[in-house]
Amino acid sequence: DNSVLSAQGYIIGRKPGSFSVRAEKISSLMGGIYYKFSLSMNRDSTLWMGEGADLFKLSKNGKSMLAHLVLKEPLKCFYVDPLDRLWIGGQNGGLFRLNKNDSIPKLSVRVATDGIQIIHQETHNTFLLGTRRGLFRFDILSKKLEEIGNFKNVTIRSFHTSTEGTWITTYGNGFY
Repeated sequence: DNSVLSAQGYIIGRKPGSFSVRAEKISSLMGGIYYKFSLSMNRDSTLWMGEGADLFKLSKNGKSMLAHLVLKEPLKCFYVDPLDRLWIGGQNGGLFRLNKNDSIPKLSVRVATDGIQIIHQETHNTFLLGTRRGLFRFDILSKKLEEIGNFKNVTIRSFHTSTEGTWITTYGNGFY
């Protein structure tokens, strides 16, 4: 099935055995979570969503809640890495890691900014952390945090990695 589940709880895709498209609400639970800007999927297709400091793990169809955690700070974004660890960007600049079998996210680093907007895995051991005031590189093993100077006071919107490198889009300052 090539359907897509939206953060609002709608499944969108082709009707089975047909060329017509369906858009059907299947999860009122997802629809009840106000903050819909970050949704991440584990390898087993379970989902992470959150609102404020509340983090929810949902079934793969979004119909049931599997876990509810309360974080130490409000969340802004998520990223699930290839090792199935959930990385959480906090509103106050914290980057938290939740290992698959853990029940409490652990602080990995704190970025001196107004919050992590987006997380991107640059290499096996490094992340790019986009904020409203710049771009940072974090080495998971050494815990070293480096500010990338060319992006100071720039709001980072998204990342895309291709064979040619990583593209970075910003709000109002173009793309690189």
